[in-house]
Amino acid sequence: AEKSMRDAAAKFADPIVTKITKFEKFWTAENYHQDFHLKNPAHERKRFYAPIPARSNTNAVVATDPEADMNMVMIRYPVEKHHAEITLNDYRNSLVRELYESMLNQRLQDLTMQANPPFIGASSGEDDMAPGYRAFTSTAYLGHAGAAPAITALIRENNRARSYGFSKDELARAKLQLHRSMETAYNERDKTNSNSYVEEYTRNFLVQEPSPGIKREYAYVNEMLPGITLKEINAYARQVTPPHAPLLIAYMGSSKRSEGIPTRRELIRLAKKAEAAPVAPLKETAAAASLMVRPAKAARIASETHDAKLGLTTWVLSNGVKVVLKPTRFKNDQVLLGALRFGGNSLYGMRDLYNARYATAVDYSTGLGKFSPIELDRILSGRSADLNTSLDNYTESISGVSSQADIETMFQQLYLRMQAPRVDKTLFRAFIQSSEDMARDALSNPDAEFSDAVKRALFNNNPRLTLTPRPEDFRHISMKRALAIYHQRFGSARGFTFYLVGGFDPDKIKPLVTAYLGNLPMGRIAVGYKDRGIRPVKGVVKKVVHAGMEPRSQVIVVFTGDAAFSREQARRLRLLMGVMNNRIIDTLREKMSLIYNGGMSGALLRTPYQNYRIITELPCGPENVKKVEDALFGVIRQMQKDGPSQADMEKAKQGWLKSHQVAVRTNGYWLNVLQEAGLHHTNPAAVLGDAKAMAAITPAQLRDTARRYLNLNNYLLAELYPARKAGK
Repeated sequence: AEKSMRDAAAKFADPIVTKITKFEKFWTAENYHQDFHLKNPAHERKRFYAPIPARSNTNAVVATDPEADMNMVMIRYPVEKHHAEITLNDYRNSLVRELYESMLNQRLQDLTMQANPPFIGASSGEDDMAPGYRAFTSTAYLGHAGAAPAITALIRENNRARSYGFSKDELARAKLQLHRSMETAYNERDKTNSNSYVEEYTRNFLVQEPSPGIKREYAYVNEMLPGITLKEINAYARQVTPPHAPLLIAYMGSSKRSEGIPTRRELIRLAKKAEAAPVAPLKETAAAASLMVRPAKAARIASETHDAKLGLTTWVLSNGVKVVLKPTRFKNDQVLLGALRFGGNSLYGMRDLYNARYATAVDYSTGLGKFSPIELDRILSGRSADLNTSLDNYTESISGVSSQADIETMFQQLYLRMQAPRVDKTLFRAFIQSSEDMARDALSNPDAEFSDAVKRALFNNNPRLTLTPRPEDFRHISMKRALAIYHQRFGSARGFTFYLVGGFDPDKIKPLVTAYLGNLPMGRIAVGYKDRGIRPVKGVVKKVVHAGMEPRSQVIVVFTGDAAFSREQARRLRLLMGVMNNRIIDTLREKMSLIYNGGMSGALLRTPYQNYRIITELPCGPENVKKVEDALFGVIRQMQKDGPSQADMEKAKQGWLKSHQVAVRTNGYWLNVLQEAGLHHTNPAAVLGDAKAMAAITPAQLRDTARRYLNLNNYLLAELYPARKAGK
């Protein structure tokens, strides 16, 4: 299918690309119509585009909603006429724009990493307002200090870029990032998903976006990017944010925020004050060339085994680290790294609940090795390598992704993450403050209130539940203790098996594996979890929640219970979910028009005890809640009585098979299979029999599965209604 799409793409692209010259159009309607034998009507109706008048004065607007879960300000510069980008010179100009926005947004991101950030996050760039019009817009998501510092910072950075431009180092990093992203697309050109072609062809038809193909576009970038100068970038900065321009300032957010909502006059005053304030050029220090020097002494491979059926090579290094490698051709330039073991924050008591829960976030907020987060961004600029650690309830994990060229950078991040954490009190305070701000905003969302109420009802208000974060949660975090917990758990690689899946040659990466993984610390550490006794309630429990102003509701039904895990039972439950979802869509949505969307999902779980959980979520109108519940339980009873029809079975099996065929050709699927098998000491080759075993499941077996797991004597029913009005 992908080859056919590529062939079609080549056939489509060739006739619409004429001569590659700097100012010549490479898309023409004539060629498009000729290729597809289409003709315009004799009396074509004229398309009318409404004109957008120029703004003469700075203006402001304030829009609030009690349920808004994020406060923000937007500053829009004058709207300008804009023509479709159809020439190579247009394309070059778009590269100038991308470089400018990349450098400016990097400066805005840097501001979030200081002690008192002016905002939680921000971005700037040109937006297509309407056909033929474009405007430069700066947007910030607000913290506890509100709109004033955000407006000041946004306008100050726009003015700084306009007045002093950017540095050579900033431009070099932006060029490197842009070229790297294009190179990645080029390297994966024969593995591109079909939907990417569909989306590009749609834009080509609707807004005349050129579709030259990745080979030509990569060639354009290679030819044009080196010649783009700082002078051009700085000229664009002066053009896109002209001084003393009439602006539109918008404040959007919750009407419940305690720090107050600015008026239109205040917004205008803040913008004019920021525009008039003097700015100084940005001072920047040179970035290091790499994160670290490769360890001088590499480990040796103590043993090597092979699994021909799964294409695996297993190395045990002399320091005791086990590494499993699975080279694939699913992606040309993607390498995934993973490691998983039991442990997690279940090992810590209630006193350390938040220190353990946010230990990895605290570690990442302070930087890596001797580098601050800003310095780290500089070093990793233009490199495709990322590494994350996670301390979950019962497990600890390491995950990474890189290109072939940047595997060593990924390993360096892993190596440094397992050394002593970096201590930075200033950055820790910034992390706490921004986390409190985001938590405060999230609580405005009625969906969060409903979700938390369902969890509390299901698990009988267990104090260890992971709920929507509250601002006060972060006041229980100690930097010293959180980093100590992080180092306790990630300061040793004992118990981890490292899996590498993707486009690599084992012989070529062997020196990197032995140098970095072979030098990981292997100190003694408890590998296991504690069962803290978090169990769902028994019997039939009903929970009603009134939250939100909108006339909308939701029905959630959760079935739980003990269940011994087996691969066969897991397959049957997965297929049952497919059949039930088809029935829910056909009955509740298509025939009865009771729900907007939604469905049922479920799985067998093995940690911290063997059990199952099935969750059904059905959004609907408040007037239909009872009808939805009656219809859902009617579908369940019918399934338990008669089982699925053969047609229902085949439809669900075909749906699963299509998804499975896509999944088995992805690196992520195999990394997950290998990690889960390693964690539970099972044979990963069992997945090779999934398709055959799924095909053999019978309607009677699925009927019995519905009777076993959809227990009508043991479930939680939760209903969300709009908040009650005063006096009712």
